[in-house]
Amino acid sequence: MASQWVAIRPNEPEHADIQELTPVITYRTGDPSRYVLQQDGVLLEVQKVEAEHKQNGVLYMMTPIDPLFVLLPVLAETRKKSAESDGRFVQYDSIFSDADEDKRYQSLHRLADIPGLSAQLGHLCDQQEYIKDEFVYRLNEDKTLKWLRLKVQAVADNVEKMPILLQFINEQLFDIDAPQTDTNIRSDAYTWAGIQVVSEYITDAWQEKLNKSYTLTKLESQVEEHKKKQEIQFQNYVTHDPTEFAKAKREASDLSDQGSKKPKLSAGQKTLAKANIKGMKSLSSFFAKKIRTVTAFVALAPEYEDPRSAWEPLFRQAVETLTIAQAALEAKGYEVQTTRIATNPFPEFTRHDTMENACTVLDEICSDLGIMMLNIGPASDVDIIARIPHLIAYAIQGAKVINAIADHSPDLNFRFCVSANTKPGIPFFPVGYGPSYAKDSASQISFALGLECSDLVVVAFERARKDGSAQGDDQDPWDLAEKYLRHEMESACKPVEHLMQSLVCPASYTGIDVSVAPTCGSDAIDTSLVTAYEAVIPKFGGAGTLTISAMITGVLKTLDILKCGYSGLMLPIMEDAGLAKRFAERTYSVQEVLLYSTVCGCGLDCVPIAGDTPLKALANLLADMATLAYRLNKPLSARMFPFPELKQDMATEFDNPLLVNTKVVKLE
Repeated sequence: MASQWVAIRPNEPEHADIQELTPVITYRTGDPSRYVLQQDGVLLEVQKVEAEHKQNGVLYMMTPIDPLFVLLPVLAETRKKSAESDGRFVQYDSIFSDADEDKRYQSLHRLADIPGLSAQLGHLCDQQEYIKDEFVYRLNEDKTLKWLRLKVQAVADNVEKMPILLQFINEQLFDIDAPQTDTNIRSDAYTWAGIQVVSEYITDAWQEKLNKSYTLTKLESQVEEHKKKQEIQFQNYVTHDPTEFAKAKREASDLSDQGSKKPKLSAGQKTLAKANIKGMKSLSSFFAKKIRTVTAFVALAPEYEDPRSAWEPLFRQAVETLTIAQAALEAKGYEVQTTRIATNPFPEFTRHDTMENACTVLDEICSDLGIMMLNIGPASDVDIIARIPHLIAYAIQGAKVINAIADHSPDLNFRFCVSANTKPGIPFFPVGYGPSYAKDSASQISFALGLECSDLVVVAFERARKDGSAQGDDQDPWDLAEKYLRHEMESACKPVEHLMQSLVCPASYTGIDVSVAPTCGSDAIDTSLVTAYEAVIPKFGGAGTLTISAMITGVLKTLDILKCGYSGLMLPIMEDAGLAKRFAERTYSVQEVLLYSTVCGCGLDCVPIAGDTPLKALANLLADMATLAYRLNKPLSARMFPFPELKQDMATEFDNPLLVNTKVVKLE
């Protein structure tokens, strides 16, 4: 593997001993890679490194690579294995000449002159001598896997000499220097890093075989521990008073760590903690594999005498549907973060005098069936709205309710929003609710999916920036960004759609809310929408932000899949690390988010406001949101977070795995 870096300037006389190898398709990405071959037979991989914000700031880097990595996909094709045969043996020269006729493997014949390469083929192939000192070769999977494992071990043995790999392990797994991390766990972590490095040079099929050949018991145990802690944290948050969240988190940590303080998990750690390490893939493969929520919608009838007997069967069918959908998705490698149930608007199935009893019954049903997240739909009656702070959980008109909830705990507004013109079938909470009960309906249950896909926008926009730069300064990357985003979204959504449409379950499938939802967490900057935007404009909030927002939404609205819900761009200030950072820097304002909502997403989401914001100012902002929703005939909502003790530009300070701290703003 890479052991040194050499900077070169092509076409200079002192490098006349280097022959360039034209692009060869290798690696599991299927992208062309360029190599040079030195006269001494050393093969070098060429990588182009561009310095941002500098003209002609380009550096070409070369590092040695084992030529067997280049030959492995060629040997697999040359073998021509079938169900009836283990494949054919081929002569040494034929390996290169046959492949050289394929445009994907141009100039590969130059590798035939590498000293000792024919002997090295014995690491991958069976050999037969057909005349004296002349051999034919056929790829042997067992030998190849053994060779790949040796490469993994070579990396693992040298991890401590490579600071960049140590940093990679720390960021993606856990603090390997932590006292509780013993030698065996470090050994497993180093092996895991070796697998990730080697996997960058092999196909998906070989990567899967390599992964399955390892059992990293100690590391699996560590990952499972992180996973359980994350589940405890999340369950405490969604089911209990958030003011008790930090306490529960500390108690869980004390039990497992004997009082030692663990470092805060990064986005990579959270990703791995939720993954099944036995089916390890390169970390890049986690992109586009996340489902934020599978939500079932239940239409409840107004049963006042014995509501439980009428409602519980429907909830059981909803749970069955969610279980089937989640199992199908996870079997295909998707991470399902939450499953949820939403009812029709609760005033439809309760009366003023039965509301509290209805909430009690629903709570009991959820407890018995293991339902963690339930939304009982919206209300528009002023008298009912006034009772929401009491019904929402803890005995604590729009702006008054928001402030009343904030007085108890600002975090609780995570579960409450003021909405306008929203329709049933949105899978995202707290605005999601189901269709109204219809007595003659064949089914009172449906289900839909919501994605977490800001990483797809990042991938598309960064590719657009790179390709646009390659085509010259006059190339506008926006058109490329639109094209690539459509490709990324449809490539990610179509397999999910086909899978959901094939399910046999008690509910009807209504589609995917393709809204761009970000990865939650303070350290998820790599998948932040700001990272995507700033690949094509200088800074989020500056000129071009509105246009890009409209372009993203335009792509989402026209995807060739069954869509539901918002299917627009979400800009949740305290859920996205980049948005929170730029909001603290004041590169954009609350009013500008409302402006972006005219062409994109869900409205005002997770907005932190100062405690001395006048009630009238908050009410006016909600009125602006509602006016846009009805004038533009689009669903909008406002999820506002007043912080009673904070004033303008003071920073929030709370420990919440779903939100990011930033600076509050006072509305005028």
